[in-house]
Amino acid sequence: EGTVRHSIIGRGVKIAKGARVENAIVFSSTRIGENAVIEDALIDKYSMINDIAIATTLKDYDTALELLEEYKYKEYITNQLFKVR
Repeated sequence: EGTVRHSIIGRGVKIAKGARVENAIVFSSTRIGENAVIEDALIDKYSMINDIAIATTLKDYDTALELLEEYKYKEYITNQLFKVR
């Protein structure tokens, strides 16, 4: 739903409404939030930690919980896919 220009976008990336990504590399399973502006950057799923901290600081606990659940799910899937046996 957002705008992407001159960027590489990995699998499973979700770009929310109003977001703009330019000259960036966005790794798989990353979420770009609504109205976010990403320029000249490398972004991965761990950038969600910053979003969780911001939501908690702003006392937006519903968003923080949603992001934390999404983060834990991605961590679980990553660990299952790349499990060393």
